[in-house]
Amino acid sequence: MQIIAGNGGSPYGGATFFGYTIINILSNGEVELQSKGFDIGEPYYQAVPENKMTVRDSTILKWTKNANPYVK
Repeated sequence: MQIIAGNGGSPYGGATFFGYTIINILSNGEVELQSKGFDIGEPYYQAVPENKMTVRDSTILKWTKNANPYVK
């Protein structure tokens, strides 16, 4: 399984938070993708210790046929 997450390359002005993606292997064998992040400061690079890291999105990954119409 390959995960490509574009969290690091967002241009200033477009992204409202900084973040990263982690993969959790659960005890029941499921694979969970979690996106975590914290709100940007003003200016955007300013440290904002009161902006806690929170889960922004989460999903259980499923093994299915490739849904990409360009891959045969």
